[in-house]
Amino acid sequence: MAMVPSFNTRRLVPLDGPDYDRPREVREFDETKAGVKGLLDAGVVNIPRMFIHPPENPQKAAPLDARRLRLQVPVIDLHQGLEATGKRRDEIVSEIREASETWGIFQMVNHGIPVGVAEEMIEAVRHFHEQPKEVKMDWYSRDPEQRVRYYCNGDLHVSKAANWRDSIACNYKDGMLEADALPLRGNRQVHGMPDQAKGDTLITNDKFRSVEHRVLVGRVGPRISAASFFYPSTASTSRPYGPIHEFLSETNLPRYRETPHKEYQAYYRSKGLDGTSALPHFKLQQTNG
Repeated sequence: MAMVPSFNTRRLVPLDGPDYDRPREVREFDETKAGVKGLLDAGVVNIPRMFIHPPENPQKAAPLDARRLRLQVPVIDLHQGLEATGKRRDEIVSEIREASETWGIFQMVNHGIPVGVAEEMIEAVRHFHEQPKEVKMDWYSRDPEQRVRYYCNGDLHVSKAANWRDSIACNYKDGMLEADALPLRGNRQVHGMPDQAKGDTLITNDKFRSVEHRVLVGRVGPRISAASFFYPSTASTSRPYGPIHEFLSETNLPRYRETPHKEYQAYYRSKGLDGTSALPHFKLQQTNG
C-alpha cells in the first residue's frame, strides 16, 4: 500500500535549522514512489523544503527585457526534409550550421510529423501522470538503463533542491519498444518526437553552441513537455568522444579531452542539474582560446 510522504508538509522548517534533515526527507519522498503528483493528491499545503533552494544556491530567473521578447529564434523549413537534394539540401545544412553556431537552438517547421501525432503524444503523457499512484508505482525506477521508467528528478539525491516535476522516459537506443512495453494504456503508440535537444559543443570544439533554455510557465495548470535526447547505442558507450578531427588545426587545437559517453553521463548525473554546464570538467587545461 502506498503511503503519502511521512515528512510534515504542513509545517515550515528553516533550511538551516537543526531540525531539517534533507537526506531523510528526500529518501522518504522517493520511497513513496508517488512523485510530485502524489503530493498534490495528498493535499499538500506547503511546498516541502527539499524543493526550495537554500540561501547559498539561489535560482533567480533573469529579468525580462522588452528587447529580448521581440527576438525570434531561427526557423528552419525542412520541406522535402531528408529527400532534399542539390541546392535546397545545401541551404538546409547551411541554415542548421549557422543557427547552431550563433544561437545553439532553432525551431523546425514542415518536419513531417503530423500535428495530430504531436497532440496525441502530449495527451498520452498527461494521461499517464494523471493515473492513480498505485498504477504508476510499478514503473517507478532510478535505473537510467531501464527501457521504460517513471521517476521524479533524475538528480534527486545529489541536487541541492529538487524540481517540481515528474517524468516518464522511454529508451529507444537499443531499438523500438513494443506497444505492450509502454505504460500508456488506451493510447496509440506515438512514432514521432518533434522536439530535439542538441549538445554538440564538445565534438565541434566549441564551434556549435549549447545554450541554457528555460520556459516561463503559466500560473495555472500543469506544463507538459516532450523531448528527444540522442545518445550512443549501448555498444558505443565505452567509445571515447572528442572534438572532430576535421575541425582541428594548428590554430584550432582541441579544447576537450576524449571522453567515453558513460563517463560523461556519470559525471553529469553526479553533479546535479544546478544550471551549470558539465563541459568545463572535460576541458583541457591549455587551449588556444
